[in-house]
Amino acid sequence: MKILRKEKNQENWKRIKEDAMRGLLESENANNEAIAFSDSGILFEGKKICNFLVNCSRVIHVTDIYSDVKHYLVELEILLCDETEVIVCEIGYDELATIDYQGDIDYHLCIDYSLKSRDSRSKIAKHIKRMMPRLETSYRVVVSKLGWFTYKGKHMYAAGNRIIGQCDEVEVTTSDELQSFVLEYPDCAPNDVNRVISELLKQYIELYPGKSVILLLNLIVGIFRTLYLEAGVPIRFCLFIVGENQTYKTTIASYGSSIYNRLSDVEAHLHNFTSTSVRLLNELDIEKDMVSIVDDLNKSDSAVTERKQTEIISMLIRVGANNVSRKTMAGCSEVKGQTLFCGEYNLKNASTNNRLILLNFLKKDIDKTKLTNFEKQSDYLGLFVERLIIWASENYNKIIARLQYEHELYDRERGKTETYQERMNYNFFVLGTAYDILRMFLTDQGFSLDFLCSESDVEAWLGNVFETQVRLLELDGRKEIDYVADTYEMLEYFYEDAVTHKKPKDVWKKKVYHDEDAGLIYILGDFLVELVERKRGKVVSVYQIANQFDALGLLVKHKDKNGSRTIAIAKKRAYCIKYGAWADYVRENYASDSYD
Repeated sequence: MKILRKEKNQENWKRIKEDAMRGLLESENANNEAIAFSDSGILFEGKKICNFLVNCSRVIHVTDIYSDVKHYLVELEILLCDETEVIVCEIGYDELATIDYQGDIDYHLCIDYSLKSRDSRSKIAKHIKRMMPRLETSYRVVVSKLGWFTYKGKHMYAAGNRIIGQCDEVEVTTSDELQSFVLEYPDCAPNDVNRVISELLKQYIELYPGKSVILLLNLIVGIFRTLYLEAGVPIRFCLFIVGENQTYKTTIASYGSSIYNRLSDVEAHLHNFTSTSVRLLNELDIEKDMVSIVDDLNKSDSAVTERKQTEIISMLIRVGANNVSRKTMAGCSEVKGQTLFCGEYNLKNASTNNRLILLNFLKKDIDKTKLTNFEKQSDYLGLFVERLIIWASENYNKIIARLQYEHELYDRERGKTETYQERMNYNFFVLGTAYDILRMFLTDQGFSLDFLCSESDVEAWLGNVFETQVRLLELDGRKEIDYVADTYEMLEYFYEDAVTHKKPKDVWKKKVYHDEDAGLIYILGDFLVELVERKRGKVVSVYQIANQFDALGLLVKHKDKNGSRTIAIAKKRAYCIKYGAWADYVRENYASDSYD
């Protein structure tokens, strides 16, 4: 049962009363029922059984888009006879004979208890049901999970208590369970929207340099998770922020990830490890296409407590990163959002860690003044997300096509070897595509991109996090490897087979183009990785290799405002390296031919 509105309007009251009377005549004359209306209420066999009149104004056929469960709702207009107030409500067809009018709807609504209450309600319900055939049935779709869904070719997003997207021709609403999720933000004049969003993104990216931008990209991956899956780009990671107490992990994560109830109660939808695993799964099951924060993985003096926390987080990570469901008493639950964990210690299970992107927060890096200044600005996160979703609903297929294109390039260049670092590399590739989506949105919406970090900055930050994670998880226990020297040695060995001196026009027939006049080497990223693999017998991230070249000043960057570290040649992106300086570096730092 749901009350839609209460109103006092003399003219409307008279109109509804006439409709109710007409409905009574049409239904009761046909059924010879001894029920009648009076100015004081409904009569049965001449005796007043309630102090209100009822008109059935609408019959609604409801379908849940996820469960395919169907049922009927009846929209009732209830008239208080002693006043001019009308109560409009929706009641389930099966509830008509059992509804408590006084307790559930309004305490002014009374049924005569000198008769059997159930019998009186039954008479009223029977009267309502007899009015229903004269009404045309309308249809409604109910969405019981947040996030993207498609109905009759329309792409829409269930944003808690509202639907965003192309829903003008279809009556769609969200379930009662989603009504507590409110996408809200402070008032903003239309002419100020782009400025406010630009300032929001700029300040958040600068909030924790190299870390908060990854949280922003993770938010975009979360919001577009359904599109990634439709494009054949599975999301195989969760984000895990690790840091000691008072490193503001949850605060910074919430500023860039908690999109609901930012004005009323931003912590309303945070989760923690005091909940059981079943309850957490059931809660996360409806939080599709968003970032769900699971907080408080704290150190404990109790080994039992820590073990329980670790078991829960490991289960959630496997369910989310493997894109599988988990059986509970309530059915099969899934994690279809991006789960973000905040904790004080690293997990010890290598298989679980392989499904994480780790961000290590340090107290010395936290600028409390920036945090304080950004608090009010963060309330506009809902505005940014709303505009992003509206744009995406209009460009749904275009975004999917872009993701498919990026994934095809990745597959061709990287192969499909399943090692720890290769899986990590894939996860960072996904975050890189989120940056592309962000740029698409900002460009299409007429934003100036001056505030946005460059592609090369993002590549460097992702590379730094990758390298830190490798060291943190001890996936490589040896000293830091000099990939600049490794790749030089192996390129010299394969020079004749791998290098061309003619600039590729349509296709790359070889992996390297050597412009001898300019003293530059153009080399594809996958070949850099291959060279290291041949030298070391393992696959590493191209970010690791490129970061070392960049740090030594050996890369020639693209001459655009973004300063991209790769340059487009013959439909591919290549790293441009100063060949002479590269050779000088190796000769100056290594006396022998061995670079171990």
